[in-house]
Amino acid sequence: MAANVKIVSEGKSYSYLIHSSFLAIAIILLCCFHSVLWLFMLTSCILLLLFTTGVEIDQDIGRVRKYTGWLHLRWGIWLPLNHFTKVELEEFVVTKPVDSWNRFGPTSSKTFDILLIDVDDEIFELNDFFDYDKAVECFESIELTGLKGENKYALETLKLTQRRRLQRRR
Repeated sequence: MAANVKIVSEGKSYSYLIHSSFLAIAIILLCCFHSVLWLFMLTSCILLLLFTTGVEIDQDIGRVRKYTGWLHLRWGIWLPLNHFTKVELEEFVVTKPVDSWNRFGPTSSKTFDILLIDVDDEIFELNDFFDYDKAVECFESIELTGLKGENKYALETLKLTQRRRLQRRR
C-alpha cells in the first residue's frame, strides 16, 4: 500500500445483513436437530456481519476505488483519476408516495453521492454515503488530487438558507 492513501470507511456493510438474518433464522430452526451444522452456520453468520465498505484515495499515484473489506483486507477496482475532470457531491433522495403499496405514508431515503465526471461528460457514481461528513471527507480528499470539485448539496443548502432569511425579513 502506498504511503499517502486516504481511507474513508463507512463501517459495517449492510449488504450481507439479509443473508445473515436468514442464516440466523435457519440456525434457530436447525439447532435442535443437528449440533455441528448450526455451529458452522452461526460462524458463517458472524463472518458475514464483519464486512466493511468505503473509499480509498491514493493521492501519490492519483487513483481511487470503492472497496469492500473484511477485517484488514480490502479489495476493489482502482480507477485512475487522470481520466476524470470533475468530482461532484450531490444529495439523492428517494421518496415513496402516500398511495404506494404499503399505505403507511411518505418515506424517504437520503444519500450523499460522490460522482466522478470523465472527459466525455459521462458520470460515474463512486459511492453513496449515508453520512454527510464522510461524504465531505471523501470529496475533499479527491479534490486534493487536483480534480475540480463542486459540492452541489452545500450550494443548494446555502441558497435555501438565504431564501429563508429573505422571507423572515419581509
